[in-house]
Amino acid sequence: MSYSSNRFLRSGALLGTVAAWVLVAAEARAQDRAAPSLPTITIEGQNEGVTTEGTDSYTGKVTIGKDAQPLRAIPQSVSVVTRQRIEDQNLTTLDEAARRVPGLLVLQNDRGRSSVFSRGFEFDTFQIDGLPAPLSSIYGTQPDLAPFDRIEVLRGPGGRTVSAADFYLFAGDQTALPAISAILEKLPADARGEAFIEIPDAGEEQRLARPAGVRVHWLHRGDVAAGRATLLQDAVRAFPWPDAERIFAWIGCESAAMRELRAYVRDERKLDSRSILAIGYWRIGMTETEYGKSFKNDRDEDYFRTMQEEMQATRTHAVPKA
Repeated sequence: MSYSSNRFLRSGALLGTVAAWVLVAAEARAQDRAAPSLPTITIEGQNEGVTTEGTDSYTGKVTIGKDAQPLRAIPQSVSVVTRQRIEDQNLTTLDEAARRVPGLLVLQNDRGRSSVFSRGFEFDTFQIDGLPAPLSSIYGTQPDLAPFDRIEVLRGPGGRTVSAADFYLFAGDQTALPAISAILEKLPADARGEAFIEIPDAGEEQRLARPAGVRVHWLHRGDVAAGRATLLQDAVRAFPWPDAERIFAWIGCESAAMRELRAYVRDERKLDSRSILAIGYWRIGMTETEYGKSFKNDRDEDYFRTMQEEMQATRTHAVPKA
């Protein structure tokens, strides 16, 4: 899937063409030449253990990260269409499978020529064993699913994930609360960090599952309108900066607040682009759709460059059919 919002599909094997050549040698010359003796070569490989064919299952691990991981270990939304499901539902092309994936929209056309959308953007590429391939409804490039073991679909507002760190900083408003909650729950048990969350009042506080070393601070804005308070920025600036080698900052809130916090951790606290995941969830005076189309959720050049670097670094091959 191309990143016009977080979108890539991975799968199993490449189709190829086979060419054959016949070499004819003179009979007399062939008789004089002794048969060559070649040493035996043994090739060993390790099965990743994530092939879905033959498991009779609609669930399984994924290879979107560096290693095979269970779905619950991925901090963003991931869907897997297994081989069993492909066969049971008689899915023959990628667009047919996409209709079964939550969050994807398929505009019907001829089989293998439909358009696939996510968050308002049409896919123009997908990945096969980590390599990009064109995807176009006009030219009918929706692939046949026969040679593939499974399809993996990664969705999320940013397309990036939280990196391993010695200390985690989370800053978000009420709109980012579901994302922060999901990430906190999946952090390592020994993780340390601080989470600052701006909400209207104490009635919006929640009991969040998290490591014991991560503290949550609820910031009540009271009668101040959403997006107008500076509680979040003030709290992040005020807390003592940790003495840790690897610090990761996750920021998700209104556009202006996000840009101010991103500048703070990048310019004043000197975090590099790999250590910052900052995205605007909304912008005062605009709908979410308008904001996304006009400003790309305020993701800057560093964000997209880092996203591409991370995709290249963590990309692994999908397991082909046996």
